[in-house]
Amino acid sequence: MRTKTYTAKTKAESLRVQELLISLNTPYTAKGKNGYIIEVNPPRQLLFTCYAAKWFEPSGGNTYHSVRITNNITGDTITSGKTLKYGYGEQYRATALDLMQKAGWLPKGYDKDNQSDYERENDYPITWNVSEGLKRDAVANGIL
Repeated sequence: MRTKTYTAKTKAESLRVQELLISLNTPYTAKGKNGYIIEVNPPRQLLFTCYAAKWFEPSGGNTYHSVRITNNITGDTITSGKTLKYGYGEQYRATALDLMQKAGWLPKGYDKDNQSDYERENDYPITWNVSEGLKRDAVANGIL
């Protein structure tokens, strides 16, 4: 969500709006002379939580990962399965976005070519929890 700006006509109106925002625990900034201009900064809505587990195979020098994504609205969870996916760095993000698209969790218009735009254009609605560890941990992460 983007910052919303509200301009109060009087100081009393400005104070009422600020009291309401405080009661709703909503961050805001009062600007201008007497605080008549109020900028509301609503907290971003975290729609998804992704757990990514990475494993480095020392003998081959390859990195593998698994992902488990939970839809924070519905409570549904999807995973990459027990077969680890190859990919180093932040490849787990592409794997997760691909699974989310296949599950119908991404809005229309985000296909394989522009899935990475989803986060930037939607105020980064995904919490990423990444761990690096043993192969068994990465396999277990991919199983429900």
